Amino acid sequence: MDRRLLKATLTSGSSKVFNCLSMTKSLASSQEIVDEDYVFSVKALNYAVYFKEPSEKGRSYLTNIPIDTLLYVPYNSDNLTEGGVSVSLNDRRFEAVVQEFSQSFGTAEHKSAATDRAILDIFKKTPSLDPYLLKSEFHRANINIPSHYLKISEDEWRTIRDYVRSKLFPMVTFGMKSVSAANPAKIDNFVDKIWDGSDHAYRVNAHTH
Repeated sequence: MDRRLLKATLTSGSSKVFNCLSMTKSLASSQEIVDEDYVFSVKALNYAVYFKEPSEKGRSYLTNIPIDTLLYVPYNSDNLTEGGVSVSLNDRRFEAVVQEFSQSFGTAEHKSAATDRAILDIFKKTPSLDPYLLKSEFHRANINIPSHYLKISEDEWRTIRDYVRSKLFPMVTFGMKSVSAANPAKIDNFVDKIWDGSDHAYRVNAHTH
């Protein structure tokens, strides 16, 4: 990857970059890290940077994927733009890379490899790495992420969530004409299902008309 492009990517903001390395180092500077503090069970993954970039033609492992998600391990953890090793999360060799990381750098106890895969799958599927979007996806997937890895507090997340729900509520109220206005619990439940992305919400809506 071109060094100038790398520098531009890594300094482009949280929507494109999830700097797990920086957050792990920041935690280590304030306290001794124990296994429970890590987000990934494979320890090396906690010292990597994840970022989005436009897919390049010729990558045989990409099929109709306009935005690729890469794991980047810098040669110098204090200067990310000096270069490093990167691998796409979509690359068929990615699992082998993670396995090598596991064998070379160890794993954290009380952490799950299955959870690692679920987190990385969310990284791949989300259109950006915005902390609010990630937090919402982790919440929907019932994945608990240590708070220091998401640059958004619980209060901020609830505030944004409540704002979105307040905008959805009037539309749902209007759409669910057969639901009595005296029964806000049903409407509130429907709003929650929309928020969580459940297709069951649409089936419920279909049955109310």
